Amino acid sequence: MLQLPITELDVRPGRVLTWRLGDAPERRTPGVVSYNQEDQLATVRALREAADPAVAPESLACQPVITFEIRRPPDPRALEAALLHFVRRHDALRSSFRPGTAGAAGGATCEVTDARDAVLDYRDLGRPDSPAALRTVLDALFKEIDVLAGRLFVLAAVVREGSATVYLAFDHSVYDGLSAAVAVHDVATAYAAYARGAEPDLPPAESHVSFSRDQRRRMATLHAGDGRLEYWKQCMT
Repeated sequence: MLQLPITELDVRPGRVLTWRLGDAPERRTPGVVSYNQEDQLATVRALREAADPAVAPESLACQPVITFEIRRPPDPRALEAALLHFVRRHDALRSSFRPGTAGAAGGATCEVTDARDAVLDYRDLGRPDSPAALRTVLDALFKEIDVLAGRLFVLAAVVREGSATVYLAFDHSVYDGLSAAVAVHDVATAYAAYARGAEPDLPPAESHVSFSRDQRRRMATLHAGDGRLEYWKQCMT
């Protein structure tokens, strides 16, 4: 894994295509917010309300951006189908969050758009004429991510005649470092299937909402003398 700021990438220019979650019908169901999501929401809101000039707005959002290459003439329609398949497959990406009461970490809520209703909004940002111009476009694009505004991710591709670079960027509320391999595998596998006119053959994905619900249920019975804390006590000493 190579970790670099977007502003240091040296990527051959091409046409920049981007997708993010579009507005869906009001078929949403109540979800459950995990403790990590709740903490992320509270932190972002507190820093925004503090209006600290030392805290740049973009530092509150992602910025894990994953890339992979398509090393043959790309099929934009197959790529869009693969990205939509990815979003429909993972309910965390179809969630919208509301922080709890100001000044408190608790009380955050979420709603989840039905997978069948999920759509992607598509934009063509044109063709930057240099690597430097491309970096500027991508940097601005990923800074659009804002968990409080419901913009949890940006999916993009730099498309050339014989190749493409795919970018997947997420807010920390729906992504951690271990998710990188899952995201690339899901999108690349679905793209390969759609490009040859087939349906993706992937096992069912686990539900993050179900995980969060189970996490809340298990933690509700936790107490200071609980044996389940022994492992973590040893880690902290």
